[in-house]
Amino acid sequence: IKDNVFEEYIVKKGDSLGKIAHIFGIHYSLIKKYNHLKSTMLRVGQNLIIPIDPDTYKRPKYYNVKRGDTLYAISRKFNIPLKRVLKDNPKKVSMLSIGDRIVINFK
Repeated sequence: IKDNVFEEYIVKKGDSLGKIAHIFGIHYSLIKKYNHLKSTMLRVGQNLIIPIDPDTYKRPKYYNVKRGDTLYAISRKFNIPLKRVLKDNPKKVSMLSIGDRIVINFK
């Protein structure tokens, strides 16, 4: 039996239950259940409790691009598949610039 682990999440503009559930690797109905939500409507600034499985979820990290970096090199540095880096950073596929912020998801 695993202990329940929870994460607090503050709703941002453009968020949906499905998008938040995808970030944490869970089904959106779990978020509804743990937050006693009657609908899928969210408000910006709303606090949500997210039940997470600590074995399958690690918080995403952010990496600032440095001179000479490529998406391939960044994926190797964090030991994650290049496909995941490309999927999580679709706007960065064509061109990286020094100082760009790249999302690194470990899940």
